[in-house]
Amino acid sequence: MNIFFLSMSPEEAAKWHADIHIVKMIVETAQLLCNVHHRAAEESSHCLPPYTRKDRIPYKDSRAGHRKLGSMIWVAESLGNYRWGVRLGLALCREYNRGRGRASGRSKQHKTQAVLEWLRDREPCFHRTRRLAVKAKHLAMPDKFKKAVSKGLSTVEAYRDYYYSKRRTMPMRWPKGRTPPWWEERCAGRKRKEAAFPDTVKPPVKRKRSA
Repeated sequence: MNIFFLSMSPEEAAKWHADIHIVKMIVETAQLLCNVHHRAAEESSHCLPPYTRKDRIPYKDSRAGHRKLGSMIWVAESLGNYRWGVRLGLALCREYNRGRGRASGRSKQHKTQAVLEWLRDREPCFHRTRRLAVKAKHLAMPDKFKKAVSKGLSTVEAYRDYYYSKRRTMPMRWPKGRTPPWWEERCAGRKRKEAAFPDTVKPPVKRKRSA
């Protein structure tokens, strides 16, 4: 489970999600936010009573959003982070409702939108010291990308680099004319590097045909 922090603006970040992530990240974002409510009464929580009854929280406590998960820690860290997550989820729903990532014949409105609206209307009460604006330090990513942040790269740029690396394992596509400019810049930089150092380009791996 992750939150792709591709922009300080959650609405812009949602637009920059590839089609393949639109459906998946709506559900994961809602699960993370519901977990904030489930764990509000715990000693380590930053929330104050009264707490929402667990049987009224739309999603059950998800083990996938375990306590040491970077995105789970971040979304529960402050009211600003929680609100950012809600806005991201609802913005992803709007992208889905416009047809992105939606299979033909499916409902025009994502079912999880109602969960995110519930989360928007029922914010947990954070301690005064945690009623903060968005804390930009969100690093749920492999260590090699975290190291770049320690050397001065912004969290957003590190997340864009991390997101760009996903092109190796999945089809990263956007509607025509809506590819993020930072993605195109990275593609152009990669092509320039390949042109300048052709010997460093690894040929595609040929898969053996099964008998």
